[in-house]
Amino acid sequence: MFMLKRKTYYRWLCVVIVTMLAVQLCACEGAVIMGVVGAGAGAGTVAYVKGELETTLNHSTTVTYQATLKALNELKLPILEQQNDAFVATVKSRFADEKNIIIKIKAVTETTCEIGIRVGEFGDQTRSQKILDTIKKHLRSG
Repeated sequence: MFMLKRKTYYRWLCVVIVTMLAVQLCACEGAVIMGVVGAGAGAGTVAYVKGELETTLNHSTTVTYQATLKALNELKLPILEQQNDAFVATVKSRFADEKNIIIKIKAVTETTCEIGIRVGEFGDQTRSQKILDTIKKHLRSG
């Protein structure tokens, strides 16, 4: 009788251990798969994450930076601070209601970049989207 309980105990223990390992492996593999899918689908996909509008654009950092300056000018938003090199660019501005705007552009490859737009401390999706749409308009026009 004791042997039967011991065998049952070991079987359940093995099931629990195998299940835990499978869950951990699936979680890691799932993260890798999501990263690959996200990288492949990145261009054109817009995400609003923790108050920041993020997307990948099929333009270099330099071209996107120039389009950003033109977009802010069109929207009559002052450029308070700007930094730019071949890999990273940052532009800071402010709305008339004192909400700050931070636009970060990071190179992914020579011909693609990631752009993040945050309006205010907690974000404003509508205003961020308007800025992004204006930047994209200037990217299309030249």
